[in-house]
Amino acid sequence: MEKTYNKIHKFILLLGITLFPKQALGQVLNMRLDQCIEIAIRQSPEVLKHKHAFLSSYWLYKAYQAGLKPQAVLQTTPIEYSRTFIKRYDYTQNIDIYRPQRYWATSLGLSVSQSIPFTGGTLTLSSGLDYIRNIGTDNNEQYSTVPVSLGYSQSLFGYNPLKWSKKIEPLKYQIARQKYIYAMESTILETVNRFFDLALLQEEHRMASETLHSCDSLYSAGKERYKMSAISKADLLALQVDLINAENASVQIAHQKEEALSSFLLFLQIDKPMDIELEIPPLPKISSISPQKAVSLMQTNNPNVLEAHMQVRESEQDLERIRKTTGVDASFSVGIGFNKAAGKFHEAYSHLPRQDYFSMSIKVPILDWGAGKSKRNAAKSNLEQIRISVNQNIEDLKEKVLQTTLRFNQNRILTDKAQKAFQMALSSYQIYKSRFILGKEDVSSVTLSLNRQQEAQRNYQQALSDYWTYYYTIRTLTLYDFEKEENLSYTLPIY
Repeated sequence: MEKTYNKIHKFILLLGITLFPKQALGQVLNMRLDQCIEIAIRQSPEVLKHKHAFLSSYWLYKAYQAGLKPQAVLQTTPIEYSRTFIKRYDYTQNIDIYRPQRYWATSLGLSVSQSIPFTGGTLTLSSGLDYIRNIGTDNNEQYSTVPVSLGYSQSLFGYNPLKWSKKIEPLKYQIARQKYIYAMESTILETVNRFFDLALLQEEHRMASETLHSCDSLYSAGKERYKMSAISKADLLALQVDLINAENASVQIAHQKEEALSSFLLFLQIDKPMDIELEIPPLPKISSISPQKAVSLMQTNNPNVLEAHMQVRESEQDLERIRKTTGVDASFSVGIGFNKAAGKFHEAYSHLPRQDYFSMSIKVPILDWGAGKSKRNAAKSNLEQIRISVNQNIEDLKEKVLQTTLRFNQNRILTDKAQKAFQMALSSYQIYKSRFILGKEDVSSVTLSLNRQQEAQRNYQQALSDYWTYYYTIRTLTLYDFEKEENLSYTLPIY
């Protein structure tokens, strides 16, 4: 019950920040990394841009899928009227003469066609009815019917766009989907970087405040010891210089922290002012990632790799199109059905004679002055150029994944050691500080111990920052959740 209450409380708090930021004036809000990520991906302009890019690709893909299914078309000319003079040959006078003509006509047709991606041909089933009435002395009328006709047309050697669409269109949709997820992860990575930029400055400011407090305490203790001649005037002046330096450092780091806070709020699109205290997260549960697995996932999931493969396919498509359109081609059409013309409607549908047709055409280029060959050679060179560029880009991505994964694995060891060093340096400083107050240590020992403790703290916090940055960089490059051991997925914005 308590966990449920906490979740509801956090959701209301985040919603209040986003929708009613001005209500939070003067508040200090503690925020975790996951909460900042949630706000960023909900409001990021980059995510919104890729959302609409995905939707565009989604509907284009749906249109492609619909185009593979049978297409039914009803076509009609409800009424057509004409009154004009037409030229006719008069065989009795052996001359052309103009005669008046008046008629009205109507037509209705229904066709169902199915494209065959494997062959590139089209199968068509159709039916139609035409009627014409000549207006004149005899008012002649006639019906022409095609109750049913089945036909097929096919290019024998020509370019088949349907075959290539089947290869490219699903890949385009997959790329758009992965780009949307990639945009989400890129926004998360940017949030992580900005989060730690601010978090480290806040820690620096905290350390500066602690240093100022320690320097003030040490200077007060030093003055008491100087009165008792336990330390020299030079030691007391050194403590005073340390106090002044600590005051200056505290003011400078406070200014840097405020600038970073303003930048972070702007990134999250939260109206200023809002005082946020960031909680540096502990180490992720994942302690190591297999470089080979990361590279394999990158090749499967990364939209840049998929887009590179699509560029090669599109270049191969262009080469085949140029080859097929500049070479020998042949096509044929074949059909069977029924057709009849009669003066009465019922006669147009009785005793139907069969309708057959077959045609073949051949195109043979004889003389093009080398234009076709030049186009083919240019397409070949373009294909090779794209392949080389694509292979290089993929190799660069592989190297980036390998190096980032190795750094991630090594950084875990460095982070553990940095944490131990920080704990030991902190304990050491507390001991030196207590001994100085008791008069058992000199000023230089205490100052050196304080510097050592702060340096160890910085190293540990930087190691944490690097660790999370490496982790989310690998997630972005592979689009894989290594904690859940599954591909990253977000609810796609389909409506």
